[in-house]
Amino acid sequence: MSTKKIAAATSLAMLCSVAHAGTFTTRAHGDGIQDVGASISDIVTENFTRAFDSKTYAIVVSYQHHQIGDDNFCAAQVGVSRRPAAKRSVAIPDWRFQTARVERNTGSMSYGQKEACMVAAVRSAVRDLMQADPETIRAKSSESL
Repeated sequence: MSTKKIAAATSLAMLCSVAHAGTFTTRAHGDGIQDVGASISDIVTENFTRAFDSKTYAIVVSYQHHQIGDDNFCAAQVGVSRRPAAKRSVAIPDWRFQTARVERNTGSMSYGQKEACMVAAVRSAVRDLMQADPETIRAKSSESL
């Protein structure tokens, strides 16, 4: 097997995660969360994985952390996009669910605390996505699907 094929297979495997409900793919944009797919696998629903197969679609997750004074802010956006062709970037979802989390008077956070804050924001946004009707997601995300 060529090096390119091995690299492609490895990167594809890293994108796919298994939920209790089925297989899904994530594309994450942000620094500080070790494995976004693993952190949401228990809340991805069977209804979602039936409607959006992992070979065609991806849950696109964007997250970030900011510290302002002694307060820490973690934010996340999630949506669904069609998986891109090889060597292409995934489209920003047309319809996104957003969550912000504020940790007041916490000062400088450790790496683990920042990760926990961002994971909490991501999980909240994914829960909102899972509650949406798949046909509504398709209708409102038509340009990115």
